[in-house]
Amino acid sequence: MIIEIFQILLVTAILGTALVLFAGVKGRVGGVTIGSRAGLVMGMACLMLWGLIAINAFEITVISNGETLTRSYPQVAWIAVAGGAVSLITMLQAAIEEINATGGL
Repeated sequence: MIIEIFQILLVTAILGTALVLFAGVKGRVGGVTIGSRAGLVMGMACLMLWGLIAINAFEITVISNGETLTRSYPQVAWIAVAGGAVSLITMLQAAIEEINATGGL
């Protein structure tokens, strides 16, 4: 993966996770109420982004002075695992709220 695309994915995942946490705490974003189903969808989207980042953190292509270099960033992979765990916890919380709201399985 090219470093610029990787950086865009990383920033998007960080902002998405912050939005999911903010929406989960407040229950609304910009006057729009966020339900538990929307929380599940947003949590899954963030989980997929973090998974993509974790997988691709080991083959980042950097083009410098006409040379193509392949770098590995295992630290970012660990950050992605932590971000994925946060997304998983928010999805679990949204699923429990949905089960309670609908009266069970």
